[in-house]
Amino acid sequence: MAREVALATARNVKAATPAQLSRFSILMSRAAAHVNQWEVDDPIQMARIAQLRKELAQQINLLRDQPLAVLNPFADAFDRVKTCSEEMQELMVSLLIELIPEQIDGMADCMANPFTPQLYPSMRLSELSALVDTHYRWTNDIDLSSRLHRRISGMCQKRS
Repeated sequence: MAREVALATARNVKAATPAQLSRFSILMSRAAAHVNQWEVDDPIQMARIAQLRKELAQQINLLRDQPLAVLNPFADAFDRVKTCSEEMQELMVSLLIELIPEQIDGMADCMANPFTPQLYPSMRLSELSALVDTHYRWTNDIDLSSRLHRRISGMCQKRS
């Protein structure tokens, strides 16, 4: 929820300062350099990265040719990526949030998970299975071989 509030705050900025506009351009270039270094073995994820590289380059070129709107510039930046991949949209959200630290730094506590993860690498599989049976028994009722599950799984594979 805090991330959504932070995005809404950024989108509601009426006018950007010259420093914010300069920083936005710098962050876009840094993001492109960083994304261009990403290489993974998974072909599906690599295709997403390739798409992100392409879209990010397009956005940088668009920014050069068509600067952000004077009124609500960060809303304009977000609107420009609405038809892009989820990766590009999420990257844009992160960049926009970076531009307004004074307005959103107080939200950091809302974004943090107050719970310490309980990971026990030495736990036996039988102990883990007992925990799942105790706390997540409903998962045993899911029929992963059912026709519906195969259909949903297939739709998820196509979307990826």
